[in-house]
Amino acid sequence: MKALLCYILIACLFLTGCSASSQDETEIAYSEPIIESTVFEPYQATLKSGHYIVGMDIPAGVYKISATKGNGNLICSEAGVNEIMGVNDDPMYIEEYNNADLEVGYILSVLDITVRIETDAADMTNVYKRDNPAQNKVILKPGIYVSGQDFDPGAYDVFVREGYGNVISDNSERGINAIMGDTEDDFCITEFNNLLLDEGTSLEVSGLTILLYPSK
Repeated sequence: MKALLCYILIACLFLTGCSASSQDETEIAYSEPIIESTVFEPYQATLKSGHYIVGMDIPAGVYKISATKGNGNLICSEAGVNEIMGVNDDPMYIEEYNNADLEVGYILSVLDITVRIETDAADMTNVYKRDNPAQNKVILKPGIYVSGQDFDPGAYDVFVREGYGNVISDNSERGINAIMGDTEDDFCITEFNNLLLDEGTSLEVSGLTILLYPSK
């Protein structure tokens, strides 16, 4: 009789344990997923000539953009921005552009000018690192060069080592057609950021020596 009672007690304990385990597993399986909320923060930066990918080079946001040096163009076709900007008193130039809605993936082109961008609510969550196949810097003297033959394909920052002249690529998207020199003035720039030189793209350097440095 005592043996029978022991068996019954053990069986009850076993069933109770199984029930609790099953309940725990069910609760875990159907628990609500954790969703990260987007983080918005004030952001400001000074951008020299070049192409800037939103979500990579700058965070997404609605920006006030102000010219701080030079005269040139501000373009973001996806956001409907195409302006002649500058610090010149000439009425053809504007000094400020408000409410530029720059979303992830858009490209902001700053050409021949320096601008300041600022927003109270930049999307700091959706910011991604550039995957750049270009790994080596290269110095180019006057001449015509082809990406993939004379240097690695990829994105580059262009810096003037010496001289004064033109730097021109044959690609229309994120390319370059600039007067550059080792001393910055109203007519030339000393650097150009995030130039895209895909395989087969031609780059002409005339009158100066430049450094191509892989964009970060």
